[in-house]
Amino acid sequence: MVPDWLRDAVVYEIFVDRFSNGNHHLDPPNVAAWGSAPRATGFMGGDLAGITSRLEYLADMGVSVLYLTPIFLASANHRYNTYDYFTIDPRVGTLDDFRELVAKVHRLGMRILLDGVFNHCGRGFFPFFDVMENGRASAWTGWFHVDDYPVDAYGCHRFEGWLGAAEVPEINLANPDARAYMLRVAEYWTAQGIDGWRLDAVPHVRHRAFWRELCHVVRRVNPEAYLLAEIWGDPSPWLGADFDGATNYAFRDAIVGFLFERSLTPSAFAERLERATCRDPHIAAGMCNLLGSHDTPRLWTLAGGDERLVRIALTLLFAFPGIPCVYYGDEIGLAGGAEPDNRRAMEWDERRWNADLRPLIGQLASARRSAPALCEGTWETVLADDNRGVCVFRRRSRDDECLVTVDLDAREARLGAAAEPMWPGTAGRRSATVT
Repeated sequence: MVPDWLRDAVVYEIFVDRFSNGNHHLDPPNVAAWGSAPRATGFMGGDLAGITSRLEYLADMGVSVLYLTPIFLASANHRYNTYDYFTIDPRVGTLDDFRELVAKVHRLGMRILLDGVFNHCGRGFFPFFDVMENGRASAWTGWFHVDDYPVDAYGCHRFEGWLGAAEVPEINLANPDARAYMLRVAEYWTAQGIDGWRLDAVPHVRHRAFWRELCHVVRRVNPEAYLLAEIWGDPSPWLGADFDGATNYAFRDAIVGFLFERSLTPSAFAERLERATCRDPHIAAGMCNLLGSHDTPRLWTLAGGDERLVRIALTLLFAFPGIPCVYYGDEIGLAGGAEPDNRRAMEWDERRWNADLRPLIGQLASARRSAPALCEGTWETVLADDNRGVCVFRRRSRDDECLVTVDLDAREARLGAAAEPMWPGTAGRRSATVT
């Protein structure tokens, strides 16, 4: 069952190294200048203190849940190649810094999710390093999928890396010791006060029973924890018994195809959104809808800098069943192409912002909180007119009803609920225009 606190949640993803630098004493000697061109290597100095200092900024925008990319010791700025699962990367801060962040998040009535990377690790993870050093004599050989020795992790790498990459050895979670270690990791950080996990590369874990064990361990510590699976394809096999929801990339793909690539007609777009909607309302409530992430080109760039298209996309994000997730910087029109360009430093000079998007997100978040239909209602297509470029969708709950209208030719979207039809042939109610 999806936790009640997610009912009207708004998630905000933070790529930690690029959001805010609150303690320059933590910066490595070769720290890159804030706002310089993002690279696959190197750090810009984003840290936990910086996030803590910006919480009011997020709360004012209607954000209620922070999702942080990995914060544990690693060599890469993305930190998905974990070296030590029990240690916060010193370039990010300390355990005290983390506890201060969690405490302030909760004081503001917000929640916080950590990124759990359990499918793979970095070459500096101590069990893997021991295998590199000691070969067959290592006590941890069973923790990995080793083909031959020496493993030669910087050469032909005789082991299985995630997606074939040597820098991220796959962890053999069928091994009981490796599995028990990772379950202790999940238990430890949940006990530190977090409100849930975004779990990386879920379908790639070969020992599927691990996820059920992890969910059990986490909920034993925090019965109200949110467990979000990163899944790019069909999430249905993973939902219900194990996870509360999944990353809804099918929703994003439909938006991109309709608004930006113009490869979908209104009727095809409506059909794609129908397929991206979970029919089980309990599962739909836990789906995390997104327009972009640290793995995709940014919203502003996809829209070609067309603010009206961005506004339509954001309106649909907040109107669709599930939980809206905003990628840091999208609220100010931060640009960025493919990785690593999509991981630019957050711009804190307000003179460089698109000043209209952040208030729009706040308005949409407020509308969602005040309309039961937007939090728990069904989704249905009322009209998909290929000739006029118009789509109308209805959200309906027991006591509330909202219409979502998109006019692609006019480049506008409206979200509302009032008495008169919005378009010929439609039923429903209309209220004030949001965008």
